[in-house]
Amino acid sequence: MSILSIIQNIVKIVDKAELDSPSTTSISFDNTVSLENAFAKALAPDPLKEYLQSLEIASIEYLVTLMYIGRDSRQVADFAEHHNNLLDEARLKGKKDDCIRKICEKQLSLKTYFNDSKGYISYCQ
Repeated sequence: MSILSIIQNIVKIVDKAELDSPSTTSISFDNTVSLENAFAKALAPDPLKEYLQSLEIASIEYLVTLMYIGRDSRQVADFAEHHNNLLDEARLKGKKDDCIRKICEKQLSLKTYFNDSKGYISYCQ
């Protein structure tokens, strides 16, 4: 599967999560139903994490690189070198769970980050 297809799937998952979540994150401790719903939601499986778990580590590592390029609005002269240096410096090379955690931590901004790094998608092979 291409990185572009993966990013499109991630955007769909993020969009659905935004639609399914309430616009407020406040919890009333006086309301048992509200607390039960909050706990159930916290314990529910994370669709983004589940999707990322199904991918190969190489694809996930490319997603991390693209995410950080987009976040930092950085111009990269040598994508392969930047990719390898980023993974080595962050100690993420070959660590699927750590890469997934980094991506999931930035879920609310992923669409922006991937959009801002779209010029580098063709380097992900």
